[in-house]
Amino acid sequence: MKIFVLFLGIVVLLSFVFVGCGIIPSQNEGIRKDSVLHLKTKNGEYVFDVEIADSFSERREGLMRRSFLGEKAGMFFVFEVPKVENFWMKNTLIPLDIIYFDENYRVVHIVKNAQPCEEDKCPSFSSVYPVKYVLEINGGLSDRLGIDVGDFAYLDV
Repeated sequence: MKIFVLFLGIVVLLSFVFVGCGIIPSQNEGIRKDSVLHLKTKNGEYVFDVEIADSFSERREGLMRRSFLGEKAGMFFVFEVPKVENFWMKNTLIPLDIIYFDENYRVVHIVKNAQPCEEDKCPSFSSVYPVKYVLEINGGLSDRLGIDVGDFAYLDV
């Protein structure tokens, strides 16, 4: 019995190691670190080159300390499960639009033109609804492109 429990513990430990190293695919299999996101709106379809932030450390760092973001670029955050998510602009140098998506890639909320914050206490921007994905793009771009709640996106994988 002790040998079986030891064997099971080793198998579980190796599974965590292999998933973390990419040897065994995680739930985000198929999403490259740099991908193309298509956002369909009533005004047309827009294409963004996005960096994928799908780990805790990548999501925490986000677009901090970046002084430039291309017009058709963004960061796409992927969460494990849908839930209400909060973003802040601590150490972010450029204004951003924060677009929240449900598990079906449908826009459920947009924070427009969130301003950089260099203070110790920065405001937090809540998704209001449970979300699985978030797109950050240049501040004001969602208005210029007519991005609205109900629009939807898909990734080239």
